[in-house]
Amino acid sequence: MKHTIPSVVTSTVTPSFLWAAFLLGSVWMPSLLHAQDQAIESGYRYSETPLGRTVSRPVLTYVRIGNQVVAAAIAGCGGYVPNRGSNAAAGPGARAGRCVQIRKVSDGSLIRDFYTGNGLDGVDEMKYAMVGSPSVYPAISLAPASRAYLGDAMGRLWRIDMRSTNPNLWKMSIAWPIARDDDAEFYRLGREIKERPAVFLRENGKVGLIFGTSYSYRGNSGASHILSLSDELTLGENNQLTYQSKLVWKMPLRAKEELTGGVVVRSQGVYFTTVETLAGNQGGGTLGRLYGVHASKETENYLTNDGRVQTVVPVLPTLVTNNGQRVTDAVAIRLPPGRVAYGLALVVSPSCVEDEGETTEVVLNMAAGRGTEGTGGGAARIERKTGEVVPGRLDDDFLSEGRNDVAIKISAPGTADIPRLGKESAPFPRRVLYWGSTYIQ
Repeated sequence: MKHTIPSVVTSTVTPSFLWAAFLLGSVWMPSLLHAQDQAIESGYRYSETPLGRTVSRPVLTYVRIGNQVVAAAIAGCGGYVPNRGSNAAAGPGARAGRCVQIRKVSDGSLIRDFYTGNGLDGVDEMKYAMVGSPSVYPAISLAPASRAYLGDAMGRLWRIDMRSTNPNLWKMSIAWPIARDDDAEFYRLGREIKERPAVFLRENGKVGLIFGTSYSYRGNSGASHILSLSDELTLGENNQLTYQSKLVWKMPLRAKEELTGGVVVRSQGVYFTTVETLAGNQGGGTLGRLYGVHASKETENYLTNDGRVQTVVPVLPTLVTNNGQRVTDAVAIRLPPGRVAYGLALVVSPSCVEDEGETTEVVLNMAAGRGTEGTGGGAARIERKTGEVVPGRLDDDFLSEGRNDVAIKISAPGTADIPRLGKESAPFPRRVLYWGSTYIQ
């Protein structure tokens, strides 16, 4: 019998607000695609647009309404795509999911919804399904969120401005691509932004956003990108303070490579996972990677071995191969053939040994593939910032149990080798754990 632990990015076919019934104990049950056809029940108000299938994962936060701070859930309305080969804006149910809702956690009642013609700033239109999972800022303690961010099925990142105490004055606008900005000319719509954007404070005190694109619904959508933005209040028309985003850096991925999980930012280091679909002359199959780059720093342009122009600065520590070669410019760890990670989490574990510091573990959600070398578990490789693969495998690469890869162990680098990020050292770990692998019983 084969058992598979589901990926954190796997979506279901349940209605978008089954999560509300599940999370809040509420009882509204809109139909799969046409919630507006349902009668208003139990005092709950539905969106004016049809809800799609569950894709967007809600974020729980606090918002200020009048003189009260209330718990709220924010989610995109999902989407309906008949098959992965279809255009996200065509086919049956194409209007489904083109809205965002904010609901009160205590009773599920609607606080605010956004769709074309309602709550969108200026001439913005919600042309594509809101498949992205939101992030909010600030996201600490009981502080009410002043803004939220989520992406749509074609690669636009949206911002919700919730500074007002009156929800009717909240506005939603496109944060990326930046209108009438030369920095955004390289960007082609067509790849979804489904994962939560990472929202954090940069070393200069500005709010930073880092997100990536994944599946392409268009043949001419270009490569996937990881994008780093700053988002700040600026004085706009009529002397009104409005949010304005600015591109910090862009990181193009390979032609057949895409983001597989949310981006994690820690101590100004950015960590994310990808999958590359290999061509037949490369043996076919898939190749998974775990990347580490700096959130704010850039360097002079350099070329990768497949012709991409990069400016990102690696933050992985010095890594060592099994033959003793030390690598100081590693940008990624290549997972064993066929292994794919669907996101990661950083976990700090205190040491049980006197005078030894805490250990940061990178927990990978491994939901696909197996190693190809039996009980050895395959080989993890080191990839330089240019894309070159270092000969040999990562030193002390695997711990295995019953032919199932359980962990990668990375030797702790010397203090002098750890990149300095502000006042903190890089958090990259002594251990990288696999979680959620496929196994055979």
